[in-house]
Amino acid sequence: GVVEVVTPKALHPQLNVCHPEAITHDAQHAAIPPEVLDAQGKLKSSYQSILIGPGLGREPALRENILAWLRLADGRPVVLDADALNALSPLEEALAGPLQAFIRCPLILTPHLGEFHRLFPAVSSSSAIDEKARRLAGRTSWTFVLKQASTRVYHGTKVELLRNPRVPGMATGGSGDVLAGFLSGLLAWSHRPSLAAPIAIYLHAMSARLVQQEIGDLPITASRIADRLPTVLHSILVGASIGN
Repeated sequence: GVVEVVTPKALHPQLNVCHPEAITHDAQHAAIPPEVLDAQGKLKSSYQSILIGPGLGREPALRENILAWLRLADGRPVVLDADALNALSPLEEALAGPLQAFIRCPLILTPHLGEFHRLFPAVSSSSAIDEKARRLAGRTSWTFVLKQASTRVYHGTKVELLRNPRVPGMATGGSGDVLAGFLSGLLAWSHRPSLAAPIAIYLHAMSARLVQQEIGDLPITASRIADRLPTVLHSILVGASIGN
């Protein structure tokens, strides 16, 4: 597969050095880069999943840019993380307005508790958070991945509680962005959020676990988690144990 990144041109040199395999497109003034569109002005069919959020910032036009991408997605799964969630907050207001058109689209929202509180400022207790996520997943085609010590996946009427191995060092900036990337990659393969989300969470946790075995409970940088993914996948494919 191929990863293509839409980001301001000023960031292209860093991306090209760190990830030369990624194809970069310039994001100018919240516009959709013409290179990602076909002759009819639609998103190219080669794009199987879309991730929006990490590193976007807080530009005033960001919400409209996100909505433009959702319109272009045309039924393809879209992961909304980080700054995309902030741009759509509060979500009840957005649901009553522009997001109403997308309640039957396969959106996957991946908030941690802080982002969830920004999405729903009136919701505070654990039971209220659980109820809100259940209700929204039940009345839309969205999937909620609520990131915490035991991550919950809400999809339709089902809730999965995934007890991650204890890796305190993975609670660092960018770790959630790596999870969103794992999830987006799996969605390009399966198009099934209910399948892709638990697998991505497991791979993310096991990758962090491998780093923990090297450095203990010290903070783990996000890039080190991403770097361990091939080792985790290989261990799964050959039937080897991952960690202790």
